[in-house]
Amino acid sequence: GNPGTWQGIAVLNAGSDSQISHATIRNTTGIDMPPWKLTGGTTFYQSNVDIVHTTFEGNQGEDALNIVSSRFFLKDIRILDTASDGFDADFTEGEIEGGVFQHIGKAGGGDAVDISGSSVKITDTRIEDVNVKALSVGEGSDMTASHLFIESVGTGAASKDGSSLKLSESTIKNARTAGLMAYIKKPEYGPGQIAVQDLAFDGVPVQARAQKNSVITIDGAPVPTEDVDVAELYDTVMKKGLQ
Repeated sequence: GNPGTWQGIAVLNAGSDSQISHATIRNTTGIDMPPWKLTGGTTFYQSNVDIVHTTFEGNQGEDALNIVSSRFFLKDIRILDTASDGFDADFTEGEIEGGVFQHIGKAGGGDAVDISGSSVKITDTRIEDVNVKALSVGEGSDMTASHLFIESVGTGAASKDGSSLKLSESTIKNARTAGLMAYIKKPEYGPGQIAVQDLAFDGVPVQARAQKNSVITIDGAPVPTEDVDVAELYDTVMKKGLQ
């Protein structure tokens, strides 16, 4: 690999809960030891974990932190300067409290918090300078989020493919594509839903875009739906992966 990088950490099928606290995990690339190839710089698979006061910085691979089929609690973590995504949660449930996600997706792609098939609560978190989406809620997930400060992002929050996002008492500032988006990307799933309460928009030219059949409500009022060309979105402003 590059000088100063290393593959990272993988915890698979651990018999007991893992804990990381007051650590800095820097310049990971993801595990590549055939037949294993993992996209996360730090990966937990079927291994419950608590991570507290820990920084993940300079990840060169697809996700700085990937938690799969494991319960988690993340308190005051920082994910900084990633090439692509920040935290990716798959088929899991957990909670994010406090913390900062900053400079996400410098090499293309890049969601700060990306969840699939998961149930996640996030509170008191700051998310800034994100290439694509601050919050991406997909594939039958539900997320409850409050007291977030989201600034300088492509899209503030997207809910897609049978997912539901409840977002309250938060700010979205300077979102280039849209503050909120709800749509279908994978036709085998249903539409997305977002319900927001007490959300402040600042420097957000398009507050919300809801594809036909998807639903976004702002303080109880539904936004008009429209035809959204999702394939075109993912070829342009939401292009995934390292470029």
